[in-house]
Amino acid sequence: MDRKIVFGCGAVALALGVSVGTGSGFADAAPVPVPFSGAMTCSLAGSYIFSPGLDNAGSAQSTVTVKAKLTSCHGVGATNGTASIVSGHLVATSATTIANSWGGVTGGEALPVLTGTIAWQVSGGHATETNVTLTSQAISYNTGTNVISLFVTPVLSGGSYSGQATTTSGLTANVAGVTLSAKAGKNSVKMIAFGTNGGKITMGAGA
Repeated sequence: MDRKIVFGCGAVALALGVSVGTGSGFADAAPVPVPFSGAMTCSLAGSYIFSPGLDNAGSAQSTVTVKAKLTSCHGVGATNGTASIVSGHLVATSATTIANSWGGVTGGEALPVLTGTIAWQVSGGHATETNVTLTSQAISYNTGTNVISLFVTPVLSGGSYSGQATTTSGLTANVAGVTLSAKAGKNSVKMIAFGTNGGKITMGAGA
């Protein structure tokens, strides 16, 4: 009787396609991300987020976070074999704080260094994340034109595009500065959006 039971279990296992006694399954191995490199330019748009928000007479200490999306990437660096960059998602946060003063921040006061990553969406493959540090950051509010301009130098220190010289341009705010200034006096400004009017990020020689 015992021998029949053992045989019956083996038959059921084979009928169900279950691996018996080997410890291995049939699932494909997880794809391995590979580093991308080379000149590339992408559209860049996102937001600087302040917590707590900026006030006209703010004196509290605020952390700074940037969340942005890289789209329409082109150039030799946008491909690796048959794989192509579709978009990237940048998230970086400050380890130090800054006074949440609207006048100070929009008057060009240096913002804290932010560190984070760019995660890539790829067609036909997978790219390793890029380690990014945002330095030399400042926000300038032109009271004559009511335009807010942002200046930032990204440093890529690991993963895809590591070590490539990187610049940004056209990072103007997509909300009129006068509107945000009035909000800072009434409540607080928690977010300054940028880049929807032509923001760019260029890695390497660009394209």
